[in-house]
Amino acid sequence: TQGFAEVIAAEGEDAKERGVAIWMDCRVNSTVFARAAAEVCAANGIRVRIFESLRPTPELSFAVRYYGCQAGINVTASHNPKEYNGYKIYWADGAQLPPQHAAAIAARLEKIDIFTGVKRVDFDEAMKRGMISLLGEETDKMFMANVMAMVNDRTSVAQVADTFKVVFTPFHGCGWKLVPEALRGLGVKKLYCVEQQMVLDGTFPTVESPNPENPEGFYLAIELADKVGADFILGTDPDSDRVGIMVRGADGKFFPVTGNQTGVLLLDYLIGAMRRSGKMPEKPYFLKTIVTTEMARRVAESNGVACCDTFTGFKFMAEKKNELESSGEGHVIMSYEESYGYMLGDYVRDKDAVTASLLLTEMTAWYAAQGMTLCDALQALYEKYGWYGEKTHNLVMPGLDGLEKMAALMQSLRSAPPAEIAGVAVAVRKDYQDGSSVDCKTGKAGKMELAGSNVLRFELADASKVDQNALEHMKGVLGAVPQSGDRFQVVIGGGVATVYENIMHLPEMANAGAASASGEGQKSNADVKAEARSKARGKVAWLDSFFEYLADSFRPILGVLLGASIIIALVNLLISLNVIPNDEASAGWVFVKAIWKGVFYFLPIMVAYNAAKKLKVDPWLGGAIMAILMTPQFTSLMDAKTTTCVENAALGTKSCTANIFGIPMALSDYSGNVFVPLLMAAVLALVYHGLKKIIPES
Repeated sequence: TQGFAEVIAAEGEDAKERGVAIWMDCRVNSTVFARAAAEVCAANGIRVRIFESLRPTPELSFAVRYYGCQAGINVTASHNPKEYNGYKIYWADGAQLPPQHAAAIAARLEKIDIFTGVKRVDFDEAMKRGMISLLGEETDKMFMANVMAMVNDRTSVAQVADTFKVVFTPFHGCGWKLVPEALRGLGVKKLYCVEQQMVLDGTFPTVESPNPENPEGFYLAIELADKVGADFILGTDPDSDRVGIMVRGADGKFFPVTGNQTGVLLLDYLIGAMRRSGKMPEKPYFLKTIVTTEMARRVAESNGVACCDTFTGFKFMAEKKNELESSGEGHVIMSYEESYGYMLGDYVRDKDAVTASLLLTEMTAWYAAQGMTLCDALQALYEKYGWYGEKTHNLVMPGLDGLEKMAALMQSLRSAPPAEIAGVAVAVRKDYQDGSSVDCKTGKAGKMELAGSNVLRFELADASKVDQNALEHMKGVLGAVPQSGDRFQVVIGGGVATVYENIMHLPEMANAGAASASGEGQKSNADVKAEARSKARGKVAWLDSFFEYLADSFRPILGVLLGASIIIALVNLLISLNVIPNDEASAGWVFVKAIWKGVFYFLPIMVAYNAAKKLKVDPWLGGAIMAILMTPQFTSLMDAKTTTCVENAALGTKSCTANIFGIPMALSDYSGNVFVPLLMAAVLALVYHGLKKIIPES
């Protein structure tokens, strides 16, 4: 603290007057250490604002900015084990200390005599002199006012409030008060807090590690969720700057959503929610670190939001946010890294579990209002943006020997970089130490925007995209249209049925669509369609089914109809060019006319066949019923003595009513008619399936 105080004092008297905000978490002796830091700062003539008791880390970042402090001190070891405590320092923008100031402190520490070089004044005496003041409820209110202003959609929360259940645990830490306050302010009625872990205790007695990245710590939350029937669990780390979530999967069991997955879900939701609520800035930006999933970039850029990379750490994200917004280049709507940290809003410059918990809960409620869980939502994002995986592997190399081994390992990777990894060729090699990027295939070197961090990145060839040009030049392909998630829609026109049949006859497809012994076989075409329809939220289900009924009734006969139409067009063209005479009495003309007219004459039978098949009725039954109505014997009923007919001169049609055993029956010329077979098939389906329930199929 003495070294930091000297750096602050070096900024001038104004900096000393603006002072420092000091905060502490729940760890052993955190309050003692925080008061000691306050005493040292006060002794160096620096005004101190210290929180009366523990608070979430983001509130310190807020306080530094809100009160215009020159700096901030945070006594915490974040999510580390109980044996640890630590010390984070912030600068005037509310972000953790930038490298130049950190280097200045390190230089001063080397010159300070630890026995005589530290200035200190009694805490109570400094308060009497006005050098130390306490922060409390007033700061909480201002911070929470900013947090609650981030809400985008209270309507969806209210819509599901009576059934939507949330379980929360602060892991004995600082989120115990403000996170529940935020969720209740959002409108969550059924909030269940894990009582054993709502107790503030720096020894974290109920968990081995208070880190929300470790799913083992959620065991009490899962027990409570199973008891109350909740599908969503929130957990914040001891200083409440990180948040982890667990959701119930399709198998009914809870699984952890990784930091990357959580960030992608929240980013996609925020973009939509901010646009729906009119909060989206004119030039939106999203920030991620170089080790955060590239799926986040895909989500941002697919929705018109610019994406920038930074080095790992929110001090770099805060620096980039300040740069973009001060220059007017853009406005950052969200920043996150894969280690469960999310920076939101403009009032903090650090990861913020209070605001993140609020928006994650709003997001989950919104999906619940759409009839979806977060498990469903995550799968939907993969289908929309493409499939991404992640795996972190830690190599532990302790001690001085470990440092030497790490340095030697990095040096070997630079001097003799691998040409392939696990049998897959390396396509691009990036070195963030000097900012170089090398295309391994061509050897061409380039420069990246980021440099100065000892990080190596190897991008593999199996992540390459489809060669659109080669695809479009394949035989039978009419075109390839880019879709979301690095996918292409391949247009093959009338060859669809042939290609489908060829695929289904491949040896690998022998069991496609057949359920396995365990009932987990591949899905049928109908199952896939049904599943896709069930996820098409925002649509009227019956209307969706109706149009699909129409489409599937006509799609198989489009080729026949198109052929007949081409004949009509071709004949008319030849007549207009005087190539053939317009002589309807000639045998040739009658022959050509019979070809296309025959197609439309029997159109009702073809439609009836397809419509019945779509409704899972014997298609030959549907076609036969329509064929019967068109037989000469049936149509001759129109000429019976007891039949009455009415002619429509405008339409050129005749409708008749025959008396069949005392029952009137309408008669018509059904050739070319499509509505009658569609209606007939619908009624037939009701009768057919009704009879199957009464009469055993055997």
